[in-house]
Amino acid sequence: MDRRQFLISLGGLAALAGCAQTMPETTPTPTVTPTPKTVLKIWSGSTPVERAVREVLAAAVVAADYEAETKDVVTDGVEALMYELQADPLAMTLGFAGTMLDALPAVDEPPPPDELLATLAAAVEESATLLKTTPLDGKLVWAVLPETGLTSLAELKQWTAPAPKTIGISAAAGAKSDGYPALTVTYGAALETVLIASPTNRAERLRSGELDIAGFRACESAELAGFTILEDTLGLGESDPMVTMVNPALPEAEPAAILAVTDALKKITPENFAALEKAVAGGADAKVQAAAWLASH
Repeated sequence: MDRRQFLISLGGLAALAGCAQTMPETTPTPTVTPTPKTVLKIWSGSTPVERAVREVLAAAVVAADYEAETKDVVTDGVEALMYELQADPLAMTLGFAGTMLDALPAVDEPPPPDELLATLAAAVEESATLLKTTPLDGKLVWAVLPETGLTSLAELKQWTAPAPKTIGISAAAGAKSDGYPALTVTYGAALETVLIASPTNRAERLRSGELDIAGFRACESAELAGFTILEDTLGLGESDPMVTMVNPALPEAEPAAILAVTDALKKITPENFAALEKAVAGGADAKVQAAAWLASH
């Protein structure tokens, strides 16, 4: 390299150095940590109808910018539901009003139907607040295969006289005064009981002929499809509406969540809810189905 080329090279380096010195300094972009969302816990029994409603409420609070954690407790497990409700100020539970009231030790006799909700609210006022009820009635009904030819509970005594029939029931149906005791004592039926917690399993075993008769809740439309529901000619069946209860601290702490849940409950009718309950009973993902249902109603 001759002297002229050397000087040109030095000049180029100096120019680059000058450019480097004049480049503006960059400011690091600050890291923004998102504020954690409040997590609401929603507990219910494990039947398809309870899970379906629970996931509708979960979808509603998620749409209101909360997170939702859902959980099954044992079907008809009133004590477990009440424990979960009292243990967490951000908890809510679903249950059937009459069934829950029957399980509370402070209540000796069932109230008149028009006083059911007020009696339940008073019985749990220290540990829970009742929200709007759903129109889904958990009243006990009794189903048989159509080929039996039966149409009413009044026929059970004669039907079971030759030999006791096998009946599938839940724990609640076995304990409630308008449940199994009404069939045997008032209607005079001779029955052998099999406890089956899942209404889906109860329906399958009734359809297969393993059971002669089975008890369901009136709102379990998917499980009752294809069966004859026996008329309660003496009118012993008691309404048992599904209710939502929340920890007493929740309405004041998270009013937006209460509003979202209340609005979602208003959308439910027995007619528009039947397809969702059927899908969940058939094994579909309850969370996915419930979110789609809420978005379309």
